[in-house]
Order: sequence, then C-alpha cells, then structure tokens
Amino acid sequence: MPTSEFFRMRIEPYTAHQTALVKHIRQYSIDHYEENGWDECYECYTDDQILALIEEGKAKTETEAVAAVEKWLKISKAYADDIRNA
Repeated sequence: MPTSEFFRMRIEPYTAHQTALVKHIRQYSIDHYEENGWDECYECYTDDQILALIEEGKAKTETEAVAAVEKWLKISKAYADDIRNA
C-alpha cells in the first residue's frame, strides 16, 4: 500500500535521475496500456504519485521502477476486479 507520500504533492524539484525514471514509466504505461492496469497509471497517476511509488519500492533502475509501479497496479487492479465481481 502506498504511503501518505503517494497522496502528497511534492514541493522539491526532481533530480535528473528521478525525471528519467518517471518519463520511463510514462512511456512504459503507453506501450503496455492494456496490460496489468497500466492504463490506470497513464490515465490517473500524476508524476508525483509515480515517483512516490518508485521511491517506496527503492527503485534505482528503469526495470526496478517498472516492478515497483506494477506491484501497486496489480494490487489496485485486483481490488477493482473484486468490486466489479461482487
């Protein structure tokens, strides 16, 4: 579950590395739009929220960033599916 950082607006500027990871996630969400909830990431998440998930997962590489965000997307998608199927 994301921490409160997920819901808080970030004030300090991104580093170049953080910007690169967020841009990678944005592009990945376009490329994988119909897979594992990536449409939710593309349509609903702000850059600050994406960065919060990356930081929560302690991701340092693009691959780790994808895994960190995808972990939450799978949980969110499962939760939404449970609601639809109730």
